Amino acid sequence: MKVKIPREPFKMGVLGESILAKHTADGASSIISVLVKDDVKVSVANLNTLTKRAEELRRQSELATEQRDQEAKKVEQFLRSVRDVVNANFPDQPKKLTEYGFEVDETTAKAAPKK
Repeated sequence: MKVKIPREPFKMGVLGESILAKHTADGASSIISVLVKDDVKVSVANLNTLTKRAEELRRQSELATEQRDQEAKKVEQFLRSVRDVVNANFPDQPKKLTEYGFEVDETTAKAAPKK
């Protein structure tokens, strides 16, 4: 017989709560009284609280990342538009872009030789 002990914090917390509930229901006749100490009860409660908090923070992080990515697309379009307008007004002066904060690399990459 093999008894699985969960490795995932959420499942550990659920099992810990179940065990503590069984211990409480058994009362004085609980065979695990010697194992159930206040620090274990606190650890099970903390694990469950922290697991819920971590999940909420993960959801918040995902939402913030989605929102950031949406804003980044808008800003990227703005940057491209500014670049295009400045280039259109000063086609022979690429350094004008540096006045707007752009980094300008005036070296042109040579095409790879054809084989």
